[in-house]
Amino acid sequence: GDVRIFHPDGTLAEEGTYQDGVPAGRHLLYHPGGVVALIETVQDGVLEGVREEFDDQGNPIATQTYRAGRRDGPQVMYHRDGSVAREGRWANDLPVGLWRTLDERGRVTSEEWFWAAADEPAGYLETVGGKDNPMISVFGGRSKGEAVALGNGHSALDFRPELGDHFER
Repeated sequence: GDVRIFHPDGTLAEEGTYQDGVPAGRHLLYHPGGVVALIETVQDGVLEGVREEFDDQGNPIATQTYRAGRRDGPQVMYHRDGSVAREGRWANDLPVGLWRTLDERGRVTSEEWFWAAADEPAGYLETVGGKDNPMISVFGGRSKGEAVALGNGHSALDFRPELGDHFER
């Protein structure tokens, strides 16, 4: 049934519905003082849908999408001022596609590409330093890549994914 739990100071700490001792449906947690800390939905005992986290002032910290208890969909993390700090996407609990890190002014400070094959991490590519001074690194993965000079101070990655690598954009 419906449950409401309180902090020692008497403010609401948690509210939601439980079935057989497990959260079910929309579930909210609160900071002392009554500010919402977390909003999530539980279905069949696992997270489902968008999960939102907030600091003690009510500012967003992060939003993340779940499907059947696994991260699956967009994730956004925020700076204290509410601007986007990091954004990317999950597929079946693995980071995939382009992930970007931004400063408080909205400038990209790094970009990362993640890819997976057969629901396993397959590789990672990172560009650091923004458009003016990019530095490319490749970590892990079965795929092969190497930096190629293009002239005028520009370079690109000659990248050869292997059969079965899965890319998402």
